[in-house]
Amino acid sequence: MSQLLIFSLIHKNRKDERKQFRQEVESIRVKANQISDPIALNDFFQQQKRDIESAITDHQKTLSELKIKSVGSFLRISAPTMFSAVAATTTTMPQAAPVLALGGITWGFIEWWYEMRGKKRDVIEKCPWHYLLSTKQVYRPKTSFGARLWALRQKAIAMGEPLLTTTELEREIAERRGGYGES
Repeated sequence: MSQLLIFSLIHKNRKDERKQFRQEVESIRVKANQISDPIALNDFFQQQKRDIESAITDHQKTLSELKIKSVGSFLRISAPTMFSAVAATTTTMPQAAPVLALGGITWGFIEWWYEMRGKKRDVIEKCPWHYLLSTKQVYRPKTSFGARLWALRQKAIAMGEPLLTTTELEREIAERRGGYGES
């Protein structure tokens, strides 16, 4: 249960990805329920595993290519900058030159950022398995206290100690505080 709590904290912003992922898993479950032969079922799951691994590999390549393309397209920011620089030099007020140049750079950056964000969103929406990539991310505590708690948790897992569920944890805390009793 504690793993589920950490998982939900890390992935709270991936609602649509989770939904698409769950729909794909559900469709596999429905198909698997229609297979009664154990050997055929095993073959089905092995094929699904290969298909998912292939889809994830292709998706990772697409995301990597998108990063490379974003660097190249970032260079397009120079076009609005050049336009604003020309406008700045032709204006009768020299004080306006830096403002116009900054405006051109800002506009170019905003345009680039929205374009790249949209392309990434399109790529993510096309792959139902993208959510699996987000679950591979390693949790990193943000505070020293969180780091100590995380280290204790990892140590307990390494020693094979079973983790408590939320209910078990609440019960133990109440017992330690002397406030837990059967009602």
